[in-house]
Amino acid sequence: MDNLDIIAIFYPPVAVWLVFGFSKVFLINLVLTVCGFYPGVIHALRILHETYTKTHDTHNARNTL
Repeated sequence: MDNLDIIAIFYPPVAVWLVFGFSKVFLINLVLTVCGFYPGVIHALRILHETYTKTHDTHNARNTL
């Protein structure tokens, strides 16, 4: 668990904003957090995990060639 995960647990929109900036993903997370805190946390953790996995997998694929 890194610092971004901890921020996502306590302040989900801030964590999403740090990665994506002011975008559609941020607005979705903001609405989910306002509607209910836990949906915002789940969305933030999932989006951050998917982004990290895609970046990490792409990096590994380049190194294996």
